[in-house]
Amino acid sequence: MDSALLLTIVMRFCHIAAISTLLGGTLFARIAAGAFTDGVAARWRPVAITAVAVAFLSGIYTLLNKAYTPPGYHMWFGIKFLLALHVFAVSVLITRNGVPVEKRHRLLGGSAITSLVIVAISAYLRWMR
Repeated sequence: MDSALLLTIVMRFCHIAAISTLLGGTLFARIAAGAFTDGVAARWRPVAITAVAVAFLSGIYTLLNKAYTPPGYHMWFGIKFLLALHVFAVSVLITRNGVPVEKRHRLLGGSAITSLVIVAISAYLRWMR
């Protein structure tokens, strides 16, 4: 197997795993976990920061190594990227100490909705190829 192909596969896996971690963690924290206290936030922080970094780097790698981009691809990618920045920011902000539980709950709700929109846009971009 070619090393470039292997790297592309690994980066795609890392991207999907990181996004799944953020989306799954957000949905679980918003729907099932109950109170997102400072203790929970402290345990979630390293996971969230790692997932954000991996998602960002693997996403940029994937974009830069895309051979063909059909018309309209960059527009939808830009929208997806801006929405992802929102999810990344919320993922880091909710882990800060002193954020009220009610505010975390509200931020998690918005981030969950944004994450699901990103998944829908990603499906459309994959279909466009």
